Amino acid sequence: MVHYPHLAQSANEPAFLFYNLKGSYFVDWNYSPDNFLRATIATPNYGLAALGFEGWLLPSLAVGRTLADVMRYSSYPYNSGLPGSLRSFQSIIGDPTLRLQAVRPVTGLRFERQGANVTLQWNPEPEPGTVYYTHRSATGTLDGFGAPLAGSGTATCTLDDAPGQFPALYMVRAARLIERPAARYWDLSQGVFAYVQ
Repeated sequence: MVHYPHLAQSANEPAFLFYNLKGSYFVDWNYSPDNFLRATIATPNYGLAALGFEGWLLPSLAVGRTLADVMRYSSYPYNSGLPGSLRSFQSIIGDPTLRLQAVRPVTGLRFERQGANVTLQWNPEPEPGTVYYTHRSATGTLDGFGAPLAGSGTATCTLDDAPGQFPALYMVRAARLIERPAARYWDLSQGVFAYVQ
């Protein structure tokens, strides 16, 4: 049995966030007790995700897609040119929602309620061209978010709303136009939430 305890020491860990590894039994991370694929994402500072074996269609990461998209595009029927035996050996370990590039979420989200009205404010982001989208949950829960509120999609760091009922749950996301040689697209940050009672 091979052991990888040296990866747990900061001085020895490889400075990689994403791994694409091919080796015997790497993809058997779920039932081998000491697996190299699993060890790469257990390091102190790096190792966010590891892909096992070959045949991954990674260019989708260059246009804002997630690792889950990479796995979906790399499997049948999307990648019908890849032999079936290779598709069956593909494995991903780590967070499948990760992206290669990320837009920083808003900071300092705060609110002020005056009667039936709510004013949301947040700190401006230092990245030029950042705009903000604010959503209110129709149900007051995380699964009730719909289209952005009127007044969203601008560089303004404040929004006034009259939710009609309380409590009200809001989500603010930063967005920035990303321009790469492969594509030009809008990328959204993670949402930051405010619960107004």
